[in-house]
Amino acid sequence: MDQEFTEDNAPWHASGLGLSRRYLAAASAIGLAAIGAASLAGWFVRERLVVATRDGASQVDTAGRQRMRVQRLGLLALLLRETRDARAGEVTCVHIRALCDDLERTRRELTLREDAGRDRALGRLVEAARSLAREGEPTSPDDPRQAAVQAIAADPALLATLDDDVETIERGARERIDRLRRIDA
Repeated sequence: MDQEFTEDNAPWHASGLGLSRRYLAAASAIGLAAIGAASLAGWFVRERLVVATRDGASQVDTAGRQRMRVQRLGLLALLLRETRDARAGEVTCVHIRALCDDLERTRRELTLREDAGRDRALGRLVEAARSLAREGEPTSPDDPRQAAVQAIAADPALLATLDDDVETIERGARERIDRLRRIDA
């Protein structure tokens, strides 16, 4: 039995609710708008976590490279001590200066907890390495600056702090990824 609904015989009138078409249309529109707003808010939260996760991965890479540069400075100081060729010594000094520039840049890039001990140790290392690798200044195998660079670069406390930095950043990145997975689930 096909029955056409009119305002008088609509099911909502029969139940005594007295709901008008305008009221139902408005309530439906409000409901759809709320669902849309919730979806949009979820999307924004997810996007922020994706960006933060990407930044975390970049910071883990930067912190790891920073630790590697510290060790490389020690090795280059040792190489400089063993080098007898003036041209090879100058090339080594160029590498040392470039590593010092990279260390200073990455120190500013990392948004880690403040650690005055790490910053002082890295500052001493860069200062000693720059002193060792001054342009046009020859070094000798018994130059005490080489021993200073090697000692600072091999300092267990500095290396442990740099390892902690990598671990801290990595842990934060893993936590953001876990939050992202919970949102997706």
